[in-house]
Amino acid sequence: ELMSHFNKEGSPIMIGGGVLAHTILGVDFNESTGDSMLLVLDPHYTGVDDIKTIQDKGWVGWKPWSFWSQDAFYNLCCPLRPKIVSS
Repeated sequence: ELMSHFNKEGSPIMIGGGVLAHTILGVDFNESTGDSMLLVLDPHYTGVDDIKTIQDKGWVGWKPWSFWSQDAFYNLCCPLRPKIVSS
């Protein structure tokens, strides 16, 4: 369903639950193995715009589903784009 959202809407997905809040920017699905990874951004980062630091410290990167606790409830916000734009 997340892949469908990205293919159809293309907007980031906000996810929150427990004490965590993140943004999902993409999904990588391996058709051979059935495994998937999520491109996750932590919106709480503050600091210089240095992509190496941001990636190396884990503020953005590919995460497995196990990144989130299996014992917590999470809400997802999947923004929809307008279907009709009037001029």
